[in-house]
Amino acid sequence: MTATRRDLEREHRMLIVADKVERRLLAGGRIRGADAEFIAADMAVRAMKELVRCDGDVSWLLPLDLAALRWAGVDPADRATWFLESATTNPESTP
Repeated sequence: MTATRRDLEREHRMLIVADKVERRLLAGGRIRGADAEFIAADMAVRAMKELVRCDGDVSWLLPLDLAALRWAGVDPADRATWFLESATTNPESTP
């Protein structure tokens, strides 16, 4: 098997896993497996960035964003649960 074929097969498998993760997050299901947890964590980080950009206004977030944040233990209304913050929220965090 060539490297290109292996890469394509891995990418295809990850797309299938990502689809399952999305459906499980939206359904409030459990996320199992290293690849699935990696994808869910990536979705949570992206959603957290959007939450910070919109300064906590959840009306700008998609249902999948909210589900990923919920999975990560983030309550958008409680900034103490946020794992990212904007530079304007904490000016000392910027170099």
